[in-house]
Amino acid sequence: MTTDQQKEAAAKRAMDAAPPVRKVYGKIIDVDLEDVGFDDVARRYTTFNPSVHGHQKPRTRIVIEIEVFKRAGTYVAKKEMIDSSKDWQDITRPSMIKTGLGLTTMEGKWVGAEQRRTGRTWNDKTTGEPKYAEALYFTEVFKDQAECEGAYAEQFYGSEPVDESEKVDNNQPTNDGAAYERGAMTLWNVVSQNEQQFMTTVSANPMIMGHFGTADVALEFVRQATKNVPQQVEADPIQDVADSNSDEDIPF
Repeated sequence: MTTDQQKEAAAKRAMDAAPPVRKVYGKIIDVDLEDVGFDDVARRYTTFNPSVHGHQKPRTRIVIEIEVFKRAGTYVAKKEMIDSSKDWQDITRPSMIKTGLGLTTMEGKWVGAEQRRTGRTWNDKTTGEPKYAEALYFTEVFKDQAECEGAYAEQFYGSEPVDESEKVDNNQPTNDGAAYERGAMTLWNVVSQNEQQFMTTVSANPMIMGHFGTADVALEFVRQATKNVPQQVEADPIQDVADSNSDEDIPF
């Protein structure tokens, strides 16, 4: 039976709860910049045309595409913003300045980012459920793919410290450290079970290596796990919102 004290604690925890932080890791594969103006007839931003937008100064439409890791491969996340929008001004742009990213130089970079809520909401037309617009807030820039994949795996299976008793000395993985084994499987699926790429990536992750001892042992583990355990179905990827037409951008 729930006591009054437990009920009060549960209520406080619920009232203080923050929205979950959704993080993505991957490679910026495309950055598209376009001069646009607000079309008063269409009520949206369109490619800048002096005959249509001659009374305006051009704005910039920014479209960033990231090939994002998921447990069984990758998907492409696409974010679209106008340079006057809250998404750009308050969230994405400050994070780029902080991490040293530039619009003309960020393509090809391996990054980590959070999907932060912009404050704009709407109701789904079919289900009526509330939806929340999100923008990219860049948190990290990695030196290479292996470092980025390692950070993704660590985020997935946690960051608990390596227990010295879990380290192997007989070239065989222990029965403990399930979190590190899940991390190895995550990397294995991220690299689409490419053995050479897996060896490079897992070698760059000290937490997983602390459990398995050598990359060869980790490789043998994921080989066997792939043979013996059915692959889990990946959850639906994060939906991306192209928010170029949000009300906050309309110049009136």
